[in-house]
This record gives sequence, C-alpha cells and structure tokens, in this order.
Amino acid sequence: MVGDVSGSIVEGNAVHDSYARVLTIHDTHYLHVLNNVGYNCAGHNIFLEDGIETNNIIEGNLMLGTK
Repeated sequence: MVGDVSGSIVEGNAVHDSYARVLTIHDTHYLHVLNNVGYNCAGHNIFLEDGIETNNIIEGNLMLGTK
C-alpha cells in the first residue's frame, strides 16, 4: 500500500504477451498513468484493486487483444 504519490508518473511502457495485468493500482492516490501500451495480456489491463484509489489520472493508454 503506497498512499499519496503526488508527482509520480507511469509513462511510455509497453507490456505484451503477459499472463498477468499490465498495471495494478492498489491503495494509491494522485498517480498519473500516461501513454502506455498493453497487447495480448490476460485479465484486466489497468486494474484499480480496492476501489478506494482517488485522484489518479489514466489517459492516452492503448490496451489491445485482452485475453
């Protein structure tokens, strides 16, 4: 559990042919997820785990071929 990560960015990553998620956000707030690509991955691509995560910005990502 991370909490407030103001100023942190997950940007420009590519995940492919994975048997897991592209990104899991767990108890994290104020994270910016920008311009990432997920291809041919299993399950949820970008997963907000608990539903209590707030003020995260998820934009400009491309997720294709979810299994």
